[in-house]
Amino acid sequence: MKSVCNVDWVELYCSQDNPALFRDFSFEVSDGLYTFRLALREYGTRVYSHVWNVTINGHDFATICCCPLSAKGTGGILDDHACHVKVANYWLYTDKWFDMLSHALGLLVINPRRAARIDICCDWQYLRCGLSGGALMSGIVQRKFVKVHQPQWAVHGIDTDKLLHVNSIGFGSKQSSVYTRFYNKSFELVSSGKTYIAEMWQNVGFKAGVPVYRVEFAMQDIGLKSVDKSTGCCLEIDWKMLGSREYIEEQFLYYAAYYFDIRKADNARKYRCTPLALFDHSEMQYRAWQNPRNVKSSRTSRMVINYLRDNAASLGLSPDATNALMQVLYTEMFNANITRLYEDRERERPVVGAESNADECAMP
Repeated sequence: MKSVCNVDWVELYCSQDNPALFRDFSFEVSDGLYTFRLALREYGTRVYSHVWNVTINGHDFATICCCPLSAKGTGGILDDHACHVKVANYWLYTDKWFDMLSHALGLLVINPRRAARIDICCDWQYLRCGLSGGALMSGIVQRKFVKVHQPQWAVHGIDTDKLLHVNSIGFGSKQSSVYTRFYNKSFELVSSGKTYIAEMWQNVGFKAGVPVYRVEFAMQDIGLKSVDKSTGCCLEIDWKMLGSREYIEEQFLYYAAYYFDIRKADNARKYRCTPLALFDHSEMQYRAWQNPRNVKSSRTSRMVINYLRDNAASLGLSPDATNALMQVLYTEMFNANITRLYEDRERERPVVGAESNADECAMP
């Protein structure tokens, strides 16, 4: 299977450590390697009053939203110096965007706190089992294939007199923590004019004239966090690692194993249907993360925690060892309380196309 993974949206929640730097309507900052020019827009957003365009050599590089309308200093909820930084789409398909972003944040004295939204995508023409994007999309619409998780979905396409041409399927809600989109990227490029993506396809070696499809995960808030089923550890996408394509591919496969789990409609419950081999296997097992503050611990769990806290010294545990053990217990109780395992977790099921048998999963 020939494919390429990339980030399509990077937005960071940051803090302006030197707001006085933004006192003019336009200014430049440079470190000798990069020169960034900032210009204030005439309008803001529903959250921030000021929006700055950041350009380099006349090309848009990023957008900075700052000066929150609901700041804590005026009785609001956001930090007075809170801001959001979003990288322009074009630069995300270059190899130097992360280095340029690091330089820009340093020159503007902006301190990144966490990722606000990350979109990770994978472009391909044929799946591991041999299916094309059109065949998979058609099978989902016709209920020949079913998708596990995210039961809410919407189809977009063109309805003609004779046929319905489907070019996009969205799973979940655009406001949800993880929104999955499966669509014909070649069709979208005709209207978007993003020729730099087509150039990336040529470099990868995609066949000319064959449509390229994309699976994309838009993750925000708790969607950026997960629980590894094999270890019980809480994981979070590290935006500082997004400059590595290996890391991007690893995260895509990790999320795809859960959010793009497509199976043959075997007239059984979804979880018992035969899964299709779409992408390479992820070494980690995904489990959705939930806010532990909403978890009601059991009486036994509280007794264990209290016993450990009261008897740590007599058990010969150091403060560091006690804190580490408490963290493990919290994690284990968290997983037991908020997560339901698959009914057939231990059962081995055949995977269609696992041995490149394309005929078994091809559309009739």
